[in-house]
This record gives sequence, C-alpha cells and structure tokens, in this order.
Amino acid sequence: MNMNKVLQNFRDRYVLLEGIVITMIGLFLPWVRIEWKYSIGIVDSTGIIILGILIYLLMTRGIVGYKIILSSIAMTILMVVQFMNFPRILNITWERSMRFSMDYVQVGFFITFLGVMMIMVAGFIKGKQDIR
Repeated sequence: MNMNKVLQNFRDRYVLLEGIVITMIGLFLPWVRIEWKYSIGIVDSTGIIILGILIYLLMTRGIVGYKIILSSIAMTILMVVQFMNFPRILNITWERSMRFSMDYVQVGFFITFLGVMMIMVAGFIKGKQDIR
C-alpha cells in the first residue's frame, strides 16, 4: 500500500476519527455529580456498549455511511436512556427524573454527545462520497 492511499484513507476518515476520540474522552469524564457522588460514563453498562460501538467503528475498514449513521443513532438513544436514569445510577431514587438530570448533568455527557454528533456528520459525509 503506497503512501497516497494511506493519506487518502486518513482524510476520508478524519471527521469520524475526531468524533471517536472526543466521544472516548467524554466517556471518562463525569456525566453526573451531586455533592460527593458522581458517575463517569464508562462505569455503567451504557458506557461500555458505547465503547464497544466505538471500537467497531474504529476497527472496520471500508464502512459505509449508513452504518455510521445507525451507530450514532444507537449511541444517542443509549445516552438519552442513561440521562433519564441518572437518579438510579447515583442510588438517589428509583424514579426517573428529568429535572434531576437537568440540574446535575456534567460536562462529560455533553462532550460525549458532541463526539456522537461528529460521528453522525462523518456518516453523512461518507454517505455523500459513496453516492458519487
């Protein structure tokens, strides 16, 4: 494989790789914090599933755009479920509370969400390139 092909492959996947790196960074930052209790994204099963999807996206060569988009939609759905369950994760209450989640959400959740949205944009870019 010559150097031009390597550089072309890297350029085609640049936005996807940025999104994966940002999402991984967000998984290791606090997602929710209340006083002395906090939770990072990777400690719950949702974070582990998201990490598995990221590894799949990273290791798959020649992935088509719609698979990237479907993966980012799945990660977004997992994040919304996680967001609604913040009180359960911290053992505060067993009820889902949107108000609690909005009050105590931390920067790691938003960084992860930004990375997932970048992955979705990469899927749309890849889909456009596949059509041509």
